Order: sequence, then C-alpha cells, then structure tokens
Amino acid sequence: MKSNQPFTFFIALAFLFALSAATSTIQLLDTKLEITIRNSLGNTVEGVEVTLYENEKNYLEQANPVAKLVTNSKGIVLFEKLRTIPYHVDARKDLMDNSEGGTKTEVMQKGKKNKTTIIILE
Repeated sequence: MKSNQPFTFFIALAFLFALSAATSTIQLLDTKLEITIRNSLGNTVEGVEVTLYENEKNYLEQANPVAKLVTNSKGIVLFEKLRTIPYHVDARKDLMDNSEGGTKTEVMQKGKKNKTTIIILE
C-alpha cells in the first residue's frame, strides 16, 4: 500500500499558501486616505497635526476624532482602515490651519488609497 503523506503534505502546503494570499489581499484592500498638506506658496509642510472626524458636528466641537497623525518630511499623512464615508479634516501647525476651506473630503472609495491635498493658511 502506498503512503499518502507526500500528497497530504502538498495539500496542506497549498492550503497555507492560499490562506496567506487571502490575508495579504485583505490587507491590501483597506480603504486609505493620503493627505498632502501645503502652505500658501504650494510647499509641503512637515509636522502638521491632521485629525479626521466622521461628521461636521464632531469636527466643529473637536470631539471624537477617528484618528490623528502628524505629517512626515514630505507633508504627507496616511490614514488606514477607513469607512467609505466623507471625512472632515482639521490640519494645524503653529498659527496655520485649514479653517478657511478644504475641510471635507469626498466619499472614500472602498479598497482604494484615496488622495487629497489641503492648504493651510495663517
């Protein structure tokens, strides 16, 4: 009688590979938002605190933020695992902020890296 051990091993290995691929795909399909912060001259700004809110009420009250990040040396933040809704954005550094406009995003596209640019002014 022949042994089925090599066949069983192959099936187990294939299953683990498929499971690993599925997990990687799920991670790649997160809804993300990349925000680039620029000043009035169009230069990117490092060290800006960027806060996301799910609705205008929370944005106006500065309450219940979804997430808060600080821009990197290229003026960029990347929020991950977001819902497919529009977000309200508060961006601040020293005396500069985005209160003059550009505070609400478009509805996030599911499973995509959504991108927007926000201008902060004094």
